[in-house]
Amino acid sequence: MTWANSLGMALAVFLGTLLTPATPVSFAQGAAFRDITPQHNNVRAASVGRPGPLDKLEWGTATEEVAAAWAKTCAKKRQDRTQLHQALERALPAGTKVATWAQNVSFRVGRTGAEPKVVDDVMKLWTGQIIYFDPKTGKCEPPGDSKLQDTDCMAFLDMTLKTKRIGCAIKECQKFENGFSKFFVVCDYHD
Repeated sequence: MTWANSLGMALAVFLGTLLTPATPVSFAQGAAFRDITPQHNNVRAASVGRPGPLDKLEWGTATEEVAAAWAKTCAKKRQDRTQLHQALERALPAGTKVATWAQNVSFRVGRTGAEPKVVDDVMKLWTGQIIYFDPKTGKCEPPGDSKLQDTDCMAFLDMTLKTKRIGCAIKECQKFENGFSKFFVVCDYHD
């Protein structure tokens, strides 16, 4: 597949993400994550060059609790992989083993009280990373002689892992006097 085809697929995924109908849910964090599961599933359905078929993600309350615990730290980085694995296995029913897991994080500035808009902006950022994914190699390889690092499509790769559960959280970490705040968005995934 050429970069032009990848870019066309990226645009289709991006537009599909924007046009996903709302799904009524009762997540602990309410409207901020109303659309995030269907948005992820749109990306997974069009996962160019990723191993498939991919299961549709389902919301996991325990997974959300693990994401919320990390969001509360306002750490501006991904949780250590071993710590995340242990946290997921502690939160799930006894005896549940987690073989595949990942975490996406984003620190964003947005209008105070506008968490759904912040989450939507984060999803656009993560889904937009598809343009850096080379389906021929299965790696993040920016076009041309760009010096960008592999992490430039890490969120896309994590969204398209062979996982089944998603849980996300948002934490307001800093409030500014101008009506804006700094938010930390975390999504955890596991099988």
